[in-house]
Amino acid sequence: LRVAQTKLWAGDAAGALPEFVRLLSADFDQPKAYGDFVAAVVRAGGTPAPEVQALARRVADRIKVEDEGDPAALARLARLDDSLGRRDRAEAALVRAAGLVKAETDPGARREVAGALAGLGRVADAR
Repeated sequence: LRVAQTKLWAGDAAGALPEFVRLLSADFDQPKAYGDFVAAVVRAGGTPAPEVQALARRVADRIKVEDEGDPAALARLARLDDSLGRRDRAEAALVRAAGLVKAETDPGARREVAGALAGLGRVADAR
């Protein structure tokens, strides 16, 4: 897990992604890895390979939008769900993220939520 996280935190999402896939494929029940896996998929860009998409669906299904309190994590989850064709789930995550970000002082979280809103075509809400 530390190798994957270190690569992700160093800005190498494309290098971290295979590490997360290997880790979660061997032992899926690692909730501490889910958020960073989502971040790696979103930040790696492009269309993920089918095996990554399948794993991403499983991870996204484990993350409960109503229990997540980090607006940036919700924004990444929304981007992931949207890329998987799950627009309703993406919208639910964004609604929660937008509600949380109003009280958020972290400009990075505000940018992440605004980017996800714009990415889902909600440009007016992103302002």
